[in-house]
Amino acid sequence: MTLPAFAPVQFTPTTPDELARQGNALSGRVAGSLRPVLANPRLDSVTQSVSLVTLTNNVINHKLDRQPQGWAVLDDTGGGGYRRVAWDAKTITIYSPSTCTVSLEVW
Repeated sequence: MTLPAFAPVQFTPTTPDELARQGNALSGRVAGSLRPVLANPRLDSVTQSVSLVTLTNNVINHKLDRQPQGWAVLDDTGGGGYRRVAWDAKTITIYSPSTCTVSLEVW
């Protein structure tokens, strides 16, 4: 994601009302630029090391206390092939083709 660039602003208020108006305009631009960054669901993700068992639906407490929006294996010792079988507000179920340890991120 690319954040917008700001052009230099001439800031020469002559009255308190003009100062307030320019300050509000600046804070509106800053808020508008941060909105997409703060809306990223991965900001409150949970990452944990998890041991998965071969050819099993492994049920893992993801600790989000809400329905997840996504998940990713960040590091693994098993070679991939993982599938999400189910998820809810408390757990995520991952199928693993091999016994391994993974670093699992859930958001």
